[in-house]
Amino acid sequence: MKKILGILSAFMILNSNVNAMEFSEPIEIGKIAASNQSGGGFWIDALDNSGTFWNSGENFDKGIARFDDSLFCHYNYSEGLDVRFGSENLSNTVIVPIESYTVGATNFISKIPNDEQIPIYVIYALRNNSHVTIIGKLNGQWIKFIDSKDISQKFFGDDSDEYNLMNGIMYQNVFVRGDSIVMIYGRFPTFYSDQIEGEFRFKWDESAQWFSVEQVIY
Repeated sequence: MKKILGILSAFMILNSNVNAMEFSEPIEIGKIAASNQSGGGFWIDALDNSGTFWNSGENFDKGIARFDDSLFCHYNYSEGLDVRFGSENLSNTVIVPIESYTVGATNFISKIPNDEQIPIYVIYALRNNSHVTIIGKLNGQWIKFIDSKDISQKFFGDDSDEYNLMNGIMYQNVFVRGDSIVMIYGRFPTFYSDQIEGEFRFKWDESAQWFSVEQVIY
């Protein structure tokens, strides 16, 4: 059963023809995790990291991490678990929450190559629920394209993917199928035994300069 559900852009539906952008499989370029179950601070796996240490430990409090030539992460553990991904300049970044449910879990950061050469990245966390964030850079400006919490709210209702919620929506990390970025979903806790319900497919709409969203129910 297939439901084609239009263009999701900041909760607005845009009518437009979808032009195919071809994607390559995501390439993992780093990780970040909140570590307050083991003394506090952020644990970071990146190319470079200018951070200061949290309480003289091994984890980091405040700084800038660089994951590749395009993607930087600004973090400040003293101010909370929200970090900002994007440019080295803080004013050109987007907020991505490293939320309390990911404590003890890792947020995987991957680049999605494409034939339009648009910088596109996915940040994925999984514990007793999940969070997928797809960000990118258009015309020099960093943008949040897809947030799985917005998808859950729109298609399944409020709080449908809250932490440890029985039958709550959970997502696998994205993969690529031709001109689509694909995100598979299921329910907690059977999601862990690969009992999945369907998938969302994100395709690039050149005229809208955004992703279309197609839900496929298995």
